[in-house]
Amino acid sequence: MAKKTPAADDARAYLDTLTPDARKAVRRLRTLIRASAPTAVERRSYGILGYKIDGRPFVYCGGFTQHVSMYPVTAAMRRDHAEAIAPYQVSKGTLRFSLDRPLPVALITRLLKTRVAEMR
Repeated sequence: MAKKTPAADDARAYLDTLTPDARKAVRRLRTLIRASAPTAVERRSYGILGYKIDGRPFVYCGGFTQHVSMYPVTAAMRRDHAEAIAPYQVSKGTLRFSLDRPLPVALITRLLKTRVAEMR
């Protein structure tokens, strides 16, 4: 049985506050984040889930009534993936994915890879 940690309890508590659709989408985002950055440390931060690599902020994700969001969407991410992110809401470092459409897994994976490369 996996050990419970305060961070895991915090993540579960956060997920419990979400609607079923948002919870499902945030769980999927968590899976993609962990696959892209297996050493990232998960913590609840700014009221949402945050991840750090080597103590530095990597990415955040949050679930809301109509969408899930991923932060930050950096200048490099916007530049390198401009055409692919155009159909989604992007503002001041935030990318929103509507809950009425499937998450664009391949796009999110590419964005996370870009973010990991930025952090190196």
